[in-house]
Amino acid sequence: EGSARFGSSGARQSDIETDSNGMFSVTVREGSPYRITASLSPYLPGNSTVDLSTPASFDNAVIEMTLKEGATIRGTVVDQASGAPVAGIEVRPGTGGWFGGMGMMQGNRDTVETTDSTGAFKIEGVAKGVVELMACSNTDGQRQVLTQKRVLVEADELDGVKIELPTTGRIEGVFITS
Repeated sequence: EGSARFGSSGARQSDIETDSNGMFSVTVREGSPYRITASLSPYLPGNSTVDLSTPASFDNAVIEMTLKEGATIRGTVVDQASGAPVAGIEVRPGTGGWFGGMGMMQGNRDTVETTDSTGAFKIEGVAKGVVELMACSNTDGQRQVLTQKRVLVEADELDGVKIELPTTGRIEGVFITS
């Protein structure tokens, strides 16, 4: 089972689930082209547009997409100073621009993996090419980018990626008024 996202230009996007055969059905209004994006890990997302701007286009409006398998990235997140593994870090693939926003997702847009107790992560459904991995903390819904690492994915699997988190500290104090 996977998911699909659809919507027309200027309209709110909606998520729908597919059945075990990848089939879905949705009720739409005539008059707009609709864009469908399908995603299922470890595959790359597929996109298609169906034009429902004329009554004739409603007859047999069927979309068929074939999702291509993406690459897998495996690695660990460690503390830069001690080399100790860091658990609970979110790792996401992207194509850059992280510090100016979330950037463009590379491959499956919903892909986010959290490191385990050994600092390990595995991201599936990534497009081949240059990928920027973003490592961030997520505390109480507040995401903070800790670092990013650019990797080149040339094969179906990229193993041994090491993301080093910079050492951080905390400053506490008391304000005194006179």
